[in-house]
Amino acid sequence: MSTTPNTSTTALSVSTPAWTAGIYGQLEAAKPVAEMLAKSELVPKGFQNKPNDILIAGAMGARLGLDLFSSLAGIAVVNGRATLWGDALMAVCMNHPAFEDCIEEVVGKPYEDDFAAVCTVKRKGRAPKTVRFSVIEAKEASLWKKAGPWTNTPQRMLTLRARAFALRGAFADALAGFNSREEMEDTEPREVEATVHAEPKPAKRRTVEATADAVIAAAKVETEPAPADHPEAPLPETKAEPAPVKDTSVPACQAAFGKLWKFSEDGKKSAVEILKLWKIERVAELEASDDEDRAEFLLAVSNASVRIGVAQ
Repeated sequence: MSTTPNTSTTALSVSTPAWTAGIYGQLEAAKPVAEMLAKSELVPKGFQNKPNDILIAGAMGARLGLDLFSSLAGIAVVNGRATLWGDALMAVCMNHPAFEDCIEEVVGKPYEDDFAAVCTVKRKGRAPKTVRFSVIEAKEASLWKKAGPWTNTPQRMLTLRARAFALRGAFADALAGFNSREEMEDTEPREVEATVHAEPKPAKRRTVEATADAVIAAAKVETEPAPADHPEAPLPETKAEPAPVKDTSVPACQAAFGKLWKFSEDGKKSAVEILKLWKIERVAELEASDDEDRAEFLLAVSNASVRIGVAQ
């Protein structure tokens, strides 16, 4: 007779989702610390009495290479999205092993349309990433003279915008989709309403009493060809397609867009519709797009220009 005890159990087995591997246990262990920090007035006000937000911010910061206190100081939620602000965006990129240098300057006569901040980010093994953000681009995005920092420190805001685009273009892997707080604060949240189309109601059946002769006569009418003396309907005229786009650079996009914008009120309306369609606030954001996307943007601008009579 065996004396081995029966170790079978009816306890439920709880599996942890794969994406939480290495995170869930750490968050559980960090809960007491987060609860303690949430009661302190030394943490930013946005995190006070919010231990769960402290946990998530710490996890996000760890993904970017930031310690907990740097995460609380450098991560803020703007328009429903976690963002990096202050020097945190730069710090994350400088901490990357491939970071080489970030050179910033301003060019042009102060506060004229061509006055711009220029940022060049160098990454080892790659060509430098240079981004220029000018007063005219700030005007296109309705940022120039906007109440707040754009009025108080406009040159600083131009610099931060150029820096954010350049860093995200060169170190998209390090920033993992994070935007700068300054960008998100200048972007109004869009409320999207879903349009629900009702299903078409089935057509009512109609009962028609018809004789066999009537049915045959109707079929005959339907199958007889139209008389030859009736002229055929003219085919609709087709408009010539715009010429294929060759230069797909951001300056080319800005030039074409600016031409449409300045042409007339109809041009401005068309330009605004194009920005809404592309879900961007300004043309400079196309810096993060590829050549194919910019070619499609230029084609949309070209079509709008042809439609309202802008000289090509």
